[in-house]
Amino acid sequence: MIPPLLSESYRFSKQGGSEIGQLISASHLSWHFDPELTKHLSAKVSARSLGPIRLAWARVSSWAGERNDKDILASPEPYLTVIMPSLCPITLTTDDRSVEIGAFELGFWDSSQPIAFDIPEGPFEETSALIPQRLLRASSEACAALHGTRLEAGHILTEMGVNHMRTLSKYLEDDLLPYEFSVGAVTANLIDSIITSQTARDKRGPSLLFAIKEYIECYITDETLSAQTIADAFDVSVRHVYKLFEAEGQSVRRWVIRRRLERSAEDLRHGRLSITDIAFKWGFKDLGHYSRAFRALFDETPSAHRNAASCERARASLSPPTIGRPSTGPAA
Repeated sequence: MIPPLLSESYRFSKQGGSEIGQLISASHLSWHFDPELTKHLSAKVSARSLGPIRLAWARVSSWAGERNDKDILASPEPYLTVIMPSLCPITLTTDDRSVEIGAFELGFWDSSQPIAFDIPEGPFEETSALIPQRLLRASSEACAALHGTRLEAGHILTEMGVNHMRTLSKYLEDDLLPYEFSVGAVTANLIDSIITSQTARDKRGPSLLFAIKEYIECYITDETLSAQTIADAFDVSVRHVYKLFEAEGQSVRRWVIRRRLERSAEDLRHGRLSITDIAFKWGFKDLGHYSRAFRALFDETPSAHRNAASCERARASLSPPTIGRPSTGPAA
């Protein structure tokens, strides 16, 4: 099922009251807040979608909250959230660690695990990108390993990530409809690269597999892409490439086909090409084979997938969010 899209941005400003907690939960997934702390809270919230990615900005006074088992079950699917404070720090606490995320640093939390936050001093301002884990090439285990962590400074990907989040914040409420899915794809790819850099350890194991998957993404439309061309590019044996994917219960061929189908699904949801053109674009020379493979992966036909996305967009345009109204930009 395709989640509803929020193409229009919304903004809300509120002084105190339980409605603030509901608004934060609507834009940042479900959270539990102490009513006494929320009673005198001052908050401003702006949010929008970048395709299936949720992008949110918030400015609040001192506050605290947590995600418990009930909140986790309320999430529509697993997300990896990237948070970047731009004023005072925030402390994230999990079962086994507590970390402070300072201004213009990047922190992470995995929506499938409990977490708490504490903002001892305000005003606090942050930008968050909530990325469905199905968009990431990284495994759920890699996302889980980043839960409640801070990206260390002094790394090229750290600087790129911070600059990207600052750019997203700047254009949060602009008209991004013509290219919001492209911006969303850039965001997901950048986070994938960051995950790779944080989880890579063995140059012949996990990091090599991540690098190979990145290579596959770059050459996904190349008809000559194969285990042999991959092995040649990384100067390893074909058998070694097979073993890396077998460790995940995959084969190279199945992984390439899956990624081509997933990329074609993005075109079906957001592109204007015909189904036949999309199938050919992603390396399927027989429309019947493409339709059967697509249905086996997504449990629906390509045309049904496209129609469902069109219906969701139509409903979103007819029923704007009820928790705020369009605005010209985040409040300072």
